[in-house]
Amino acid sequence: MAGQNKVFREGDMVFRQGDPADCMYLVRKGSLRVLIEKEEGEVTLATLDAGAIVGEMAFFDNKPRSATVKATQSTEVTQITKNDFDKLLTQIPKWMVTMMQSLSGRLRTTNERLQKLESGNTAASAAILPNQKYPFQIFQKTLRSILLSHAKDGEKEGREHVVRLDACKELWFEIVNEDAALFERIVAKVTSFGLIAIKKNPLKQDVISFTNRGGFAQLTEILGRLGPKFTASTPFLEQGQVELFQALVDEGVQSGYEAINISILDISAAQKRKGKDTSNWSTALVELAKRLDLKLSKGPNSMLVKIVPKEHKVLRTIVDQMAEVARDHLH
Repeated sequence: MAGQNKVFREGDMVFRQGDPADCMYLVRKGSLRVLIEKEEGEVTLATLDAGAIVGEMAFFDNKPRSATVKATQSTEVTQITKNDFDKLLTQIPKWMVTMMQSLSGRLRTTNERLQKLESGNTAASAAILPNQKYPFQIFQKTLRSILLSHAKDGEKEGREHVVRLDACKELWFEIVNEDAALFERIVAKVTSFGLIAIKKNPLKQDVISFTNRGGFAQLTEILGRLGPKFTASTPFLEQGQVELFQALVDEGVQSGYEAINISILDISAAQKRKGKDTSNWSTALVELAKRLDLKLSKGPNSMLVKIVPKEHKVLRTIVDQMAEVARDHLH
């Protein structure tokens, strides 16, 4: 493929996030750093060495650059323009071009979600460590980084979607910059939830296999939405709040309705007869609703909680998973 060779000195900007995309680059020598720029500083997404290609995502979907790229040392690249690439496309089947555009779009979406995680609910910090303001954030960042690795380097083996474990770990370290042992503990916990498994691929490499992609996606999405509601001062629900939510979901499921408004006095009385301490449930309900986005309304004699069994059964599973994460200090 035709192209023009260029040399960037250490610290030179190859392109900036938001720039229009008119070319991509093949790294011949040296190293490039892919990063997101924020007011608090720069967050590294990846380091690219000889043989890597950068800038191809915007190249395929005709959207602005999703990240900034800088040279970390004297680096030689081959610049490939759209004109160069258009000549090559005439020799590539249309289905392959469509596939490349689809993959680049999925990778961009994952990148954008990661950026929201970095800047949306966590404006207080640039580097996220376990003891900072939002205790579940590092766990959710790990899930996001696995999704990003899968979007970039994942493969399909038969019916399974897999991504190399070392690729996930490398990207995680670039994003989180924490001890690799923490990554392994988080992966082990997610494995215990039955969402992923560690296995060998045909090349005898360790890979992460998504055994329950739906559950993995749900945990990632809901943790991203609820996680910021739990702070260092109130890291998770109290046991009584967890039991109250479990009782509400069980009552909703047993009702057989698609949605039901449950009286806090009725559910407290029913659980008290079963030996539960429900003395503070009315007080706990307000905080529980705020943390889990439950809808409350005023009934004739007490507050009512709206439970949608299909939705809240999933949430109950994730609340139980979050409780394990909090208990094991993996956040």
